[in-house]
Amino acid sequence: FAMGFFLQSFPGSMLPLAQHLSFQTHFNSLARGVIDTRSVAFYASVILLALHAAVFSLEQRRLS
Repeated sequence: FAMGFFLQSFPGSMLPLAQHLSFQTHFNSLARGVIDTRSVAFYASVILLALHAAVFSLEQRRLS
């Protein structure tokens, strides 16, 4: 989450990757009212990854 606040300190070659992985960049477009499929896909991917990690953690706890 904090990566969006430090985008100015990234080197020029890494800036597009850092912007793509930044929550702030995707949130700014949604806050303006622009529903971009890239932003929706980004947030859906983050949600699915977090759900997968939670299920994995619960299964590990149940099996131990």
